[in-house]
Order: sequence, then C-alpha cells, then structure tokens
Amino acid sequence: MKLTSSVFDRQIFHSAKAGKVTWLWQDLLWVGILALVAGLISFGLAQSIAPILFENPSWDVWFESDLPRSFANTIARSSNHYRTSVHPIFSLIAFPPTYILYQLLGDAVTAVRIIIALVASIWISILFCLLRLFGCRRLEAILFSLIGIFSAAAIFWFSVPETYSFGSVSILLPLVVVAIGEYRQLSPWWYLLVSALSLSITTTNWMAGILATWVNHRWQQALQITVNTFCFVVGLWFLQYLIFPSSEFFLKIQSEKNYVFNEGSVSPWNVIQSFIAHTMVMPAIEIIDKTARPGFATPGIQMVTQLSLPGSASLWGKGAVILWAALLGLGIWGFLAMRQHPKLRLVLGLTILGQLVLHLLYGEETFLYSLHFAPLLVILASCSTLTRARPLALVLASLLLVCIGINNISEFNRATERINQRDRQAITLPAPSKNQEEAGYHRLGGSFSPPNSSFGISFWIRDREGNLQTTSDNLAIPDIRQELVKDNNQNLAGIETTTDYYQAFWSVGDSEKWQLNLKNSPDSDRHVMLALRSIGATKGEIRSLEWDGRELLINELTGDRWILKLEPAPTQVYLGKEKGDWMMAQRRTTHVWEDWLGLGYALFDLNDGNQWNLTMEKAPELEGEKI
Repeated sequence: MKLTSSVFDRQIFHSAKAGKVTWLWQDLLWVGILALVAGLISFGLAQSIAPILFENPSWDVWFESDLPRSFANTIARSSNHYRTSVHPIFSLIAFPPTYILYQLLGDAVTAVRIIIALVASIWISILFCLLRLFGCRRLEAILFSLIGIFSAAAIFWFSVPETYSFGSVSILLPLVVVAIGEYRQLSPWWYLLVSALSLSITTTNWMAGILATWVNHRWQQALQITVNTFCFVVGLWFLQYLIFPSSEFFLKIQSEKNYVFNEGSVSPWNVIQSFIAHTMVMPAIEIIDKTARPGFATPGIQMVTQLSLPGSASLWGKGAVILWAALLGLGIWGFLAMRQHPKLRLVLGLTILGQLVLHLLYGEETFLYSLHFAPLLVILASCSTLTRARPLALVLASLLLVCIGINNISEFNRATERINQRDRQAITLPAPSKNQEEAGYHRLGGSFSPPNSSFGISFWIRDREGNLQTTSDNLAIPDIRQELVKDNNQNLAGIETTTDYYQAFWSVGDSEKWQLNLKNSPDSDRHVMLALRSIGATKGEIRSLEWDGRELLINELTGDRWILKLEPAPTQVYLGKEKGDWMMAQRRTTHVWEDWLGLGYALFDLNDGNQWNLTMEKAPELEGEKI
C-alpha cells in the first residue's frame, strides 16, 4: 500500500524557511472545543457514581482499582500515601490543586471530579496535537480524538479518581516532544522534564520518557539526561515525603512481585484480547465475589473483564470490535509503510510493545491499566488515514465512533447502576439534638455514621476460625431486609436491619444518644464483630482511641470527641492503624492508641453472647475549649 502524496496537511504547520511549527487558529479553536467536550463527558459521567465507591469497603470493586486510596490521597494529607512506592510523586502533583479546590468549594467529591475533568481536557488536547503533528488532517485528528475519549478506557477511567488519567497524560507528553523535535532542535531540558513527568505518576511509564530521550541524543548525553531525571524525581520525592510522611520510596517494590506472573490474569491470550479489544470496546462486565479470585482474602464484590469475550456486551459491541480490528489493521499497515517521522514512529511502536510485554508479565485485570495505552493505539489506528485507503478508514472510524459511544456508555450505566443500588437505599436518621444538619447516615446492611465528618460503624462476619467472610457493606442486596420504624407522630424513630447473620436496630432515644441493639442470628454459625473506622459516610479522622474496659473514647485531644459504650463488654478490643492488608493481619490487644495521620480503627470481638447494646454520644468539651 502506498501513502498519499500529501502525507502532511501543509496548512497546519511547517514553514521551511522559518523552521518552526505554526498552528493555525482553527486548530486552537478545535483544541478548546474538544477540551470542553472531554471535560463535560468526564464530569457528567462522574455524577453517575455514588461516593460510596470512594470508601474503603469499595476497595478493588472498580476493576481492582484503589479508588478509596486515590481519592483520599488527593484531599487528605493525613491519608496513607504508601503507594508512592509505584506512583513516585502522584501525591505531590495531584494533592495541591485538588485540596485548594476542596477548600474553596467545601465539597471533596466535587473538587476531585473537577480535577479529573481538567485532566481529561488536557489529555484530549494533547492527543489532538499529536495526531496533527503525526500528519493527520484536521478532520481525522478531530475524529480520532473523539474515538479516544469515547473508548472504554476513557469512559471508565476519566469518571473516577485514579492515577491512570494522570499517567496517560505523562505517557503522551514525551511523544509530543519527539514529534516537535523532528521539526526543530529542542533543549535537553525539555527531554529531562517530560522524562521526569513520565516517571512521576507510574514508574513503568518511564519507558516513554527514556525512549524519547535516547532516540534524540547520543548515548552519553542520553544517559546523563536519564540519570539527571532520576535524581530530579528523587529530590521531588523527598519534598513530597516532608509533606506526606506516609510516602514510601519508589524503589520499594517487594510487594509488586505478587502481581508478576499472577494466575489472576489467566493466560497471555486473555491479556492480549483485553489490551487490544477491551481497551476500546467494553465487553460484558462480570460482577463476582472477590474471595472467588486467587489471592483475594477480603470480602466484597468486584467488576472484572479479563475472561470476557471481545464485544460480548451488545450487538453494538460486536460491531465495534470488527470495525476496530479493521481500522487497527489498516493503521498498522500505514505505520509500517510510511517513511516520515522515523523517531516518533520508533518511540510509539516501542512504547506500545513495552506496555504489552509489561502486562503480559504483570497484573491481573489488564483493563485496570488500559488508559495508559489506549491513546497509543488510537494514534496507531490513525495511520490508516495516511494511506490511499483514507476514505475507507474514515468510514470505519465514523462507524466505530457511533458503536463505541452507544456500547461503552450503556455498559458504564449498567455498571454504575449496580454499584449505586446500595447507596440509593441509604437513609438519614434524625439526630438526637433534632438538628437536621447533625443527622446520622444509615446504609443498607446496617452500617452507620454519626455526623460532622465522623467515623463509621459496620458489622464484620467471621467464621469460627476467625476468618473474615463478609461485612455489612458487602452483603448482597437481596439478602438484606430493612424496615423503617416510626413513632406515634409518624416520624422516623429507627431503622431495623435483618440478615442471615444478625439483626441490627439503630434508633435515637430520649437520652440524646445514638443507640444500637444488635442480635446474633440464632441459626448462624458465624459470629459478629463491630468495626469502627475513619471511613464513615462523612470521612472523619480517628487520631486517638482509649478503651477503659467499658467505654471507648475517640479523638480525646481533638475537637471531635466521642464516647462509645457497649454492653455487655466485648471479649476483646483491638485498636490500631489501617495499613497494608490490615483487615486480615494478626492483631494485638491494647488500651490506648494514637497516630496523627487519622487512620485509626477499633474492632470489638463479640464472640460470647447473643445480644448487645451500643450507645454513642459526643463527649463533653474540655475545660477552656470554648472561646
């Protein structure tokens, strides 16, 4: 196949005399339009997702992602930033703008959604520019940019708080520098900067920065830039460590060995079909019990696609897979046949190959990482328009855009519908003070949070050997029976929840306290534990805990002190900090715990007995605390 004589749109850029890249105002206008479209799509889709997905019970639910950690890391300096071990300075980059916006708006969820929408706008702007630099005409650049933002990877990852949106941008920027470098000489500082950015979000994405540096410099200079990049990022990491003390150094990767050659990825063929097909066209999403997968011990549901057949979600999906395969095939043909942009093609090709090899060796759910390589595949497919088959490529691309738009958004809506069911059945329970602003938050299953950025209380179900089976946040909805109890004036007085494991009744009595009556199911061979954690509906910090055998004093030295009483007294009380696989770890009993990171927990072992009464109330203010 021969390339067309006009590989480049010479109206766009390249004045031979000036030797500079010159952008027409029409391109800048389209950059603005596409950025607005991508931002609105991202923010609009994010509105469909209930905030429950950003809490710890939702760990791994969204295709094995760490949404609760990523969300907390962007708004709370005191959260656990331990994943900087593989995301070197993500917290340093993402936290400042998100936190500032959070303080201005007073709403953490909205602040995070706006930042992700801005990242989506930046992403599509860079993608459009890259397509133009690669030789695509304006029409093709617009069309393939839209294909990028409607891909399954973009729809599902630009709608949630995760590192992958930032990481995708960090992979594209080195390609931009390589593309511009084919038209004009650039300072080595540019290569150092984009190389550092590619390393900053995810360590393995550094491949793009390293390749961009080495194809444009002699090996001695390339080595020097690479070493300087590493030292620069190490310096930024130390700055990050001063701000976020829980940060871990990004060479501490022992735990990552658990994901190498992991049987959860099933087979190389499953990885390849996910890499190529699922990235663009969302297949049928399987919702499973996490404990059914190898290596998962914590309970809960999880969405996965690793075993799904390409295009299995709908007829639109099947058609999209066929169109995408044809378009990608034409793109590969054009990529191999063209002679222009040798450096850019080399970096693009090796980065795609590097990402594929990486995920053949590492990871379980390949779709988790799809946004890193989705734009690279889009650019590769766009090479189809640089051949004499351009008319056919435009037809295929236009039909593909329609099919993926319908299929991917439909699958997104189905996924969020399943996730949101539990949150929509949450109920506000009036506060003891009768102040509506201080109302408590009761979730289906019996989990409960008092107001004012406070903690949450949930029920953990263990077998007789002490193994965690499930929690009140993860029970299947059909297995939960909930009844609203009203007083003589038909006002809500309490909420009763019945499951196969327990019966819980939350209420507000005349004593100005929250009250819980908890009963073990007589037919159950499991026993219940009470879990008090900082991940309640309003996400409050727990910085200190003190148990005297009858009462638990929460946050004694802060302005948000609570007293919790449990009768009869529990068999054991465990106090500690949430870190690593703490839910499954061995614990020691202790009476006092403090940590200013605010990640405390208390577990009450209720093994002996069939009924318990719990009361919660705000602790009296310390003398001299009022001004």
